[in-house]
Amino acid sequence: MLVGLFIVRPVPLPLPSSGTRHDTTTEGYNPIPFGDAEEAEIDAEDADSAPLLSHRSYHLSEPSSAVEMNFTRSLSRERGEEQDRMPNIHGKQLWLTPDFYLILTIMGICSGTGVMYINNIGSISQALYAEGNPMYDVLEASKWQAAQVSTLSIGNFAGRILIGPISDVTRHHLYLPRAYSLCIVSSLFIISQAFAIGISSVQSLWMASSLLGLAYGSLFGICPTIVIEWFGLAHLSENWGYTALAPLIGGNLFSLMFGRNIDAHAELPSEHQCFDGRECYVDSLKVTMVACVISLGLSVWAGMRDRQKGNGGKE
Repeated sequence: MLVGLFIVRPVPLPLPSSGTRHDTTTEGYNPIPFGDAEEAEIDAEDADSAPLLSHRSYHLSEPSSAVEMNFTRSLSRERGEEQDRMPNIHGKQLWLTPDFYLILTIMGICSGTGVMYINNIGSISQALYAEGNPMYDVLEASKWQAAQVSTLSIGNFAGRILIGPISDVTRHHLYLPRAYSLCIVSSLFIISQAFAIGISSVQSLWMASSLLGLAYGSLFGICPTIVIEWFGLAHLSENWGYTALAPLIGGNLFSLMFGRNIDAHAELPSEHQCFDGRECYVDSLKVTMVACVISLGLSVWAGMRDRQKGNGGKE
């Protein structure tokens, strides 16, 4: 990423001019042919060896080139109009926008819950495995810890994929703003924390871990899209960069709380380990569960605000 910051540059692709079909433009760029236009170009190259242009080759050469140019112009025009309709909020204006603090708070709560759970899943699984187990095996405990990490990763992967079609259905079939997808994400976090609170055996912990991973992946799958819709695409890197600072706040606060809870239940304070099962961490999960309920309320508010803005724009 750091190397790319200095060497990667955007290369604009020039549109074909009206007087040419496939002429090479500046910078040596040659438009990539597609569909019938590609066949037309091949027919043109073989024209020297062909006796006469057949009706089919004539049909493919000129009209397909015109279709390609019209398609390119139409697509560029639609993209330009879409860019014009988008907001363009960035810099100081972003920090003065209430919607920025709204999504920052939702992300801070949800991502903080995820970071706390992910960073401490080893302690959670260790506490559950050790409770009432006189044959405690360090190697077996480490296997359960590794299994939870794998489960979290799979859930994270699935969440980033599934939230895409879910948000599309919400937007194009239910005719609701994508911000309502945050309600699904917050609900998944609430359910994951409820499962984690109720689970008392390490064998069942995978259910909470998979739900937490699903919620965490969904959060980072939908939030960049909402940032684009709320603040525009032109300064996405800057705006998303600021929004992505939210885990630093929520993650540190919730992780410190979890650590203090573990230390309070540790038999030897110097070891910072607790082997009393759910009692080692359940109070921390209750706090994050309440926080995620607040996040759900804020997500509903975000969807309502987004819908009101859309209705205002139509009027």
